[in-house]
Amino acid sequence: MSTTELKADLHNYIDTISDSSILKAIHTLLKKHFRKDAVGYEPSGKAITKEALLKRLALAEKQFKDGKFVTIEEPEKESENW
Repeated sequence: MSTTELKADLHNYIDTISDSSILKAIHTLLKKHFRKDAVGYEPSGKAITKEALLKRLALAEKQFKDGKFVTIEEPEKESENW
């Protein structure tokens, strides 16, 4: 299906929806997609800004330097007991 066909299909679907909860869900999804300051998204769908991502990176680097990390061997060994 071409992009033009997909757009036409979406317009048709949206025009026939009367359930406001479905329309709100579609609106939220599209609003998140067009958010200008978002550089990524949480698994929950919440947008992540560049500033928040840089803060996370700084924290992760600090934790790594402080030795606060788990090696790959640790969860592998732990999983043997599952």
